[in-house]
Amino acid sequence: MVPLLWVLAMHSDDPDYWALADALRPEQVNGRVVAVSAQLASEVGARGLAQHPVMIPYGVPVTTRTATWSNWKSRQ
Repeated sequence: MVPLLWVLAMHSDDPDYWALADALRPEQVNGRVVAVSAQLASEVGARGLAQHPVMIPYGVPVTTRTATWSNWKSRQ
C-alpha cells in the first residue's frame, strides 16, 4: 500500500494553524509544511514542527508602478 502524501499550508500566525501543525506533525506522517512567508517558515522550524518547511510566497510582489484611471474612450 502506498502512503498518502499531504501538505499543511500555514497561511497565517493564527493559533489554529499552530495547533494543527503541533497535533499532526506532518513530516512524521508523510506530510510537508508549506508556509506562505519566510517568517512563518522560520517559526515552524524554530518550534520544531518541521525540519524542512517549504516557503511559497503568498501573493505577488508590489512594484513602484501603479495603475491610474484613463478615460481613453472619450478621446476618440
